[in-house]
Amino acid sequence: MLVSFAGPAAGAQLSNENSGKDSALALWQTLPSLLWVLLAATAVWYYREKIALLIEALIQRLKSGAAIKIGFLEFSDIRVVIDESRPVLGESVTSFVEEERAPVRRKIYTDCRSIFIAHRLFPSSEPNQTYDIWIYALAHKSDLRDIDRIEYYLGEAWRNNVFVSTDQGKRFGILVSAYGSGFLCLARIHFKNAPAVDTWRYIDFEQGQIGKE
Repeated sequence: MLVSFAGPAAGAQLSNENSGKDSALALWQTLPSLLWVLLAATAVWYYREKIALLIEALIQRLKSGAAIKIGFLEFSDIRVVIDESRPVLGESVTSFVEEERAPVRRKIYTDCRSIFIAHRLFPSSEPNQTYDIWIYALAHKSDLRDIDRIEYYLGEAWRNNVFVSTDQGKRFGILVSAYGSGFLCLARIHFKNAPAVDTWRYIDFEQGQIGKE
């Protein structure tokens, strides 16, 4: 008796071929999604510094109380009231023209390469402190790319420590906590291709006169 198994073997071979085609088709169908994920990951990595700066700016905007709307999410602005009435100076202030002072003003811009120190106040998250203070560099009609680092000296209350910031994305800033009425901040700005510049700013707490409703 002659028995042939050609039929079943051919059927099994055909089934394997169909299975392979289905797997290849499924792979091709998922390939665009994988490419989009890879493209998104590459874009996030390439623009990581700008994204970090954008997130930092968003956080600071939220802290400042400004209104923000992102898609269906909306944060209304925080209204403020001033504790003291606006001063009325009347005739106690006059003015006169003196062009000789213009070169002095321009020299200040030139000497510090149009880089100045600024600060903002936030309610402190530290116990027994009144404010958290963000002290940072501010460029006037220029940018911060030429800065290598900034050294901040805040005085004896900080045990004469010198705080060094190298983060351009965060405006070469530092965050400290304090109470009282303010303090003097000395800053030494180190440039990449120019001599260092010494400048200063009085860190006043006058903004603390503005309270949130």
